[in-house]
Amino acid sequence: MSAPTVRFLRLLEELRRLPDTQRRKIAAGVLLVIGPLFARSDADALRQAARGAQDERWRLISEGTRDQRDVDLARVTLTEQWILAHLEIAGADAFGAQTLAEKRCAAVEAFVAENVAPESFDMIEFSLAAVPRRLGQGNRSGAAPLSADGGGLSAAGSAP
Repeated sequence: MSAPTVRFLRLLEELRRLPDTQRRKIAAGVLLVIGPLFARSDADALRQAARGAQDERWRLISEGTRDQRDVDLARVTLTEQWILAHLEIAGADAFGAQTLAEKRCAAVEAFVAENVAPESFDMIEFSLAAVPRRLGQGNRSGAAPLSADGGGLSAAGSAP
């Protein structure tokens, strides 16, 4: 396994040790961004989303956020890694590169599934028909449906 993938998986393990509220905020924020991308195979949309995530990550870092366990930085990092991994899967020439990208995608999706209630998938405005299948059969944490700020989601997928 590559060193960057190992570091990323270690980060996910650190995030799993955060308090429930923080994990739920991170997972909900990731889901709100990647949810609409699940059903799309549009490389341009993925590249645009990756640029947006990278810009946000660098903005946070330039403002002094350095702790990878910071809720905002973790949310952006997981989102960015999922999007970049999907781009790698689509363009992977080597089997090893595709395998590592799939491992990163699966790790992010598992984190989201563990920390966001399955009802959240139905409550978000866009179609997430593929999400419950890919994320598994719900979360193990008993998490309530959440928005990116940790509050409940309305039927339209935004915080009340």
